[in-house]
Amino acid sequence: MVNQYPHTIKVDWSSAPTMDVEGNPVKGTAQIFESNCRAEPNGSGRMIPSADGSLISYAYTVYMPIKEMVLPVGAKVTLNLYGREVKATVKQFNRNFFNVRLWL
Repeated sequence: MVNQYPHTIKVDWSSAPTMDVEGNPVKGTAQIFESNCRAEPNGSGRMIPSADGSLISYAYTVYMPIKEMVLPVGAKVTLNLYGREVKATVKQFNRNFFNVRLWL
């Protein structure tokens, strides 16, 4: 049987700083997200548009099951590809109807 999500991903980032009820600044907290995934290399050199319209190159497209989590651009990623570890950053995040997609 084929495993739809044979790889694993770990994403680390800090949440945005906030203000408490008295108006005092509160530091962001460390966030960690882990999931099974499928990472596909960008072998053709395609690029994706950024929020400002410029083009961004990326190394992997990562597919995951639907999650409630929104992963921020710039978050640090560790992919485990059959025992080989790849470090990257999130360049774009998209939640589709059937899956979540990241570009690293």
